[in-house]
Amino acid sequence: MKILQDVLYVVIIAILPIVVSKFVTFVSGKTTSLEAGLKNEKQKKLLEAINELFVAAVTKTNQTFVDNVKAAGKWDETAASKAFELSKETVQSLLTSDAKDLLAELYKDVDSWIDTKIESTVKALKK
Repeated sequence: MKILQDVLYVVIIAILPIVVSKFVTFVSGKTTSLEAGLKNEKQKKLLEAINELFVAAVTKTNQTFVDNVKAAGKWDETAASKAFELSKETVQSLLTSDAKDLLAELYKDVDSWIDTKIESTVKALKK
């Protein structure tokens, strides 16, 4: 049994760096392909503007809704859902057709990406 265990350790130790290397290469390739997918400076600037738009939308919701509800002591799951929807409505109303086209090109499910981006922006702004 000890011999089998020793052989298994040797095999794992030999294979592990190769697997890790392949994984790192895969992740780097995905990141590079996304960046390379941005064909020009205009697309890069548009993506930066989209990111700023999310910060503006969440900040607006915080100032016009969240702060008032929390001050009244009525913050609950329903209020949180309403805040999320208000932020999403703001984002969708501010996205230009060029921005929507770029997001559709970069992400398979734009609606899910928007939801995730709102959540991450909320978390980032809480810090």
